[in-house]
Amino acid sequence: MAAAMGKDGFISIDGTTTKPAYIDSWSLNPAIGTAEVTAYGDSAKAFISTIREWTVTCGGTLDKSDAKQDAALDQFASTASSTSWTLRLYDSTSYWTGSAYLTGATINSQVGDKVSVTYNFQGTGDLSYITT
Repeated sequence: MAAAMGKDGFISIDGTTTKPAYIDSWSLNPAIGTAEVTAYGDSAKAFISTIREWTVTCGGTLDKSDAKQDAALDQFASTASSTSWTLRLYDSTSYWTGSAYLTGATINSQVGDKVSVTYNFQGTGDLSYITT
């Protein structure tokens, strides 16, 4: 098995292989909830798994002229309800995919540096791993 390289990855917000301009990092954060089921008389806590969830954070250089970044930021200027985005998170030739809601963005500007942006997504439904 070859090691996955960050330079080979990217995020696609609309489910296609079109990359948003200047987005150069992403983080996928899957989690499985637990519920305690310890009974009287047990000598140690016991747990069962419950519901899965996942979030995604991606970021890079702000570019409002890029249609994908512009569409993401327009979510905050609109009075319409949130739109579910299809995310394809790439790791070489295989990828994770699922639908998510854009839940937040952080725009950071410092004198002498680029204006950076971070987008936060909350997954809805299953997260799938596809091997191509």
